[in-house]
Amino acid sequence: MKLENKEGHTAEVVLKGKPIYIQEGSLPDVYKLEQFHFHWGAEDGRGSEHSIDGKFSPMELHLVHYQHHLGNVTAASTHPFGLAVFAFLFKVVPQDNNKLNPLLRYFPRIDNPNTHVDIETFALRDILPAFDNLDFYRYDGSLTTPPCSESVIWSVAVENIEISKKQLNQFRNLSDDNHARLVDDFRPIQLEHSRLITTTLRDSELQHLCKN
Repeated sequence: MKLENKEGHTAEVVLKGKPIYIQEGSLPDVYKLEQFHFHWGAEDGRGSEHSIDGKFSPMELHLVHYQHHLGNVTAASTHPFGLAVFAFLFKVVPQDNNKLNPLLRYFPRIDNPNTHVDIETFALRDILPAFDNLDFYRYDGSLTTPPCSESVIWSVAVENIEISKKQLNQFRNLSDDNHARLVDDFRPIQLEHSRLITTTLRDSELQHLCKN
């Protein structure tokens, strides 16, 4: 794995070695994971690129996959359904989430933009909610960074990842391309444009969420 302060715009991890694939679950092809990165805000009330019932989270993780036969993310972004991005929202809790430490302990080495470091490999599933019973929302949308191609199958997990304020501040203390604090690296919410949103949640579960 390589951890990078990507041009002062995000913290990104590029995978090396044995590839990771995801398929089925109504996806139209086999998709290969290329990288994952984060979006976060200067304050806890903003940072995520998705909102649920009008509420934003302080941070969001994106796992970026591409149709394996298309070769790479750039090529796949020009094809309908060429990309599949899995998004996970974060919630702030009092205690540290120790499962994030294998990544966060390298952050002092990517403080400046365009710096990177090879990091010790860890199991990505360790920092994610359990996949066995993972519920999610899904819709067809676009990349949230230029060229914002309409080629993404989005899957947004219902269950959040926990993070402490101290750990979240490690992201906020990175430097952007102007050597200021790297914060608010998210795209504003977009119009729905009549997109259909589906979910694995049952009606009773949706009603429960709406009451909370």
